[in-house]
Amino acid sequence: IFSHAMAPTSLHRKPILRICNNTHVQNSWNKDSVSIVIPIGIDTDDLKGKQSNETLISLDNNIPAQLGAEIAARLQNYALLPTDHDKSQEKNITKSSYFINTQHTVTVKLLEAMACENIVITLRNTDTENFILNEKTGILINNLDELLPTIQKIENSPEIKEYIQKESRQKIIEEHSLENFISKWSAAFSFLRSNFYTPQQ
Repeated sequence: IFSHAMAPTSLHRKPILRICNNTHVQNSWNKDSVSIVIPIGIDTDDLKGKQSNETLISLDNNIPAQLGAEIAARLQNYALLPTDHDKSQEKNITKSSYFINTQHTVTVKLLEAMACENIVITLRNTDTENFILNEKTGILINNLDELLPTIQKIENSPEIKEYIQKESRQKIIEEHSLENFISKWSAAFSFLRSNFYTPQQ
């Protein structure tokens, strides 16, 4: 999240423009300067699901080892895939049907998983509730005890599974396209150029 497009100087006691990647953050700011939301851009042409007949589940790439072990113990009958960038595992989300997010925020990997038609299962908090529409673009759970029953319920309902998968990808296409990302950054730089104060010589 970029809280300031430009740091204040002696000429600018407050920022010209504030930029963030979601409206939740924007609404938390004071209204003393212009702010815009530029959602993270996702390459939806590159990231597409190639789902297996096997139910594969991806885990977010920053999961603590102890928490990962707890999830694995709860999902013993399912194959779990890591998504670590450093180990070239990030494309595992193109193979999986589910993505388990244990972060307290909406991460880039979560967005990429949705682009690949993964059903995101994430703990309920302010950030995830503001982004995920429960049982439409993902699943919000209150604790890990709900994890296995949630997956079993979806696996027993192919129509619901397909619906959430399609809606998840569509949300990313509509709100996080690279074209939209580039266009909004271009508009932000244009605004800065037109509003930047240059002292008289």
